[in-house]
Formats: sequence, C-alpha cells, structure tokens
Amino acid sequence: MQKYPCYSVVDIEVAPIPNEEALKFAPEFKAPSNYVDPKKIAAAIEEARTAWLEGNALRPLTGRVCAIGWQEEDDGKNCIAMAEPHSGSPGESESGMISLLWSYLFKSDESRVFLTFFGNRFDWPFLIRRSWDLGLDMPGWVMDNRGFLSPRFIDLAKIWSCGDPKETISLDRLARYLRVGQKNGEGKDFAELLKSDLQKAEEYLRNDLELTRRIAIKMGVARISVE
Repeated sequence: MQKYPCYSVVDIEVAPIPNEEALKFAPEFKAPSNYVDPKKIAAAIEEARTAWLEGNALRPLTGRVCAIGWQEEDDGKNCIAMAEPHSGSPGESESGMISLLWSYLFKSDESRVFLTFFGNRFDWPFLIRRSWDLGLDMPGWVMDNRGFLSPRFIDLAKIWSCGDPKETISLDRLARYLRVGQKNGEGKDFAELLKSDLQKAEEYLRNDLELTRRIAIKMGVARISVE
C-alpha cells in the first residue's frame, strides 16, 4: 500500500435547511398498501414525513455546508472555514467556504492527495452537488466525465473496508481501536453547536481533522511528519 508524503486532511460539517424549504424536494409519502384505517394511514404518512425531514442535513438538496476544515501533513498550515450563524446570508457563507476549498485545490501540486474519512461517499459528492447548485467552479481533475472521483481523493473508510462495502466503522470507533484518540462529543447537532458556541464547534472540527491524520499514519497511508 502506497504511503503518501504530501497530503491534506479534509472534513466538512453540514446543516439542514428549514423544513418548509426542504419539503419542496420531498417524495410522496405513502402508508403501506395494506393499511385501510384512515387514522393509521395518516399516522404512517406523518411518521414517514418526520423520518425524511430528520435526514435533511445529509442530502445536498435539503442541506448545506456549514463548516469546512483542512490540515496539511506537517500541521503547519491549518484552515478552518465556518459559517457565521448570526450574520449574513447562509447561501453566501456556504458559497464562500466551498470556493475557498476549491481555490486551495486549484493551487495544489499534483503530488498532493486529500485524505478523508468516508469522504468519497459523502464529503466530496456533497461538495460537488452543492457547487452545481451555487454555480461554483471546481478543478477539472476533481471528477471525470463518467462521474468517477479523482484518485487523489483517498478515503480511509474505504481502505478500512478492505474491499468489503459491508464492513463499516465510525471515525470515533476506529480512532479508539487504533488508540489515537477519540471524537470530541457526538457531533450530531453540529449546526446547533455552531450557533451556541463557535469556539467549541471549531474545536470539534479540528479534532476530527487530527483524528483522521493520526489514523492515516497508523494505517500506513500517510508518512509520519513533524509532531
């Protein structure tokens, strides 16, 4: 397995858009076909609607990027871009953050790779799809015309699976298993944390970046750098 000496760790955080806006993209909610009682049908539809809305943040149609972080191999250059929750337009803030990341990739040397945890299944597709909506330019090498992501995107979760897509693990569990640290809180309500405590939200994101870097080193994907 190749060990990369020149790499950047990348991570994003997402937040849901308001429910009334998200429902414009909702599917038709239906009850099971064998339901005949109107009350049960209505309850089943409402349950399906609620469950769908709970996943708003995880879909580019109903979510947005609220924080992006990247960290280089020597930890000398570290960039955190976070939405200001109390000022400005959320769309403009998101556009600015994503543009900043794409600018960094535009300027990167061809030898640099970008490490993520589950990024090839989530972070990069989410960023690309949000960029299409926001009208943002991205490096041509990010994805080819067949829809395949660049080989410069190295996903540690995919490497962990050893070719078995059913073999999954969380960042926290893998970090604890490899004894390189653990997540700083659950992070399920990052958008709320961002609104209530900007410093803690930033600490949470920085910790995720560092955990990913340490995992990459422990797995032999990244070369050990200055500590």
